[in-house]
Amino acid sequence: MLIKKQAELNREVYLQNARNAQGFRVLVINTNDRNKAIEIKSRLMRDFPEHKTYFFYQSPYFKVQIGNFKDQKEAEALRKQIARQYPEGVVVVPSMVELRPDLEEAVN
Repeated sequence: MLIKKQAELNREVYLQNARNAQGFRVLVINTNDRNKAIEIKSRLMRDFPEHKTYFFYQSPYFKVQIGNFKDQKEAEALRKQIARQYPEGVVVVPSMVELRPDLEEAVN
């Protein structure tokens, strides 16, 4: 019984740990207006809560990105959804992303 409980705990910890890998994110805005970038990040968090949003400052620009995708096609699908609300300059960009292991991988 103790071994079974320890296996369950190990799976939970494994699933909580993200690993970084090369992947794709959606760049929603690249601006030198900090307030506008913060406003868009807030709206993205409200409209797409299932995706993690990122706020970067790379002098002199503020960048807001969303998502963590291994596959460019998945990122492109999100880009199309976002482009309906933000028609200017929404692009898929390569990035180091956080990938979470699947439960099936943890079991096997």
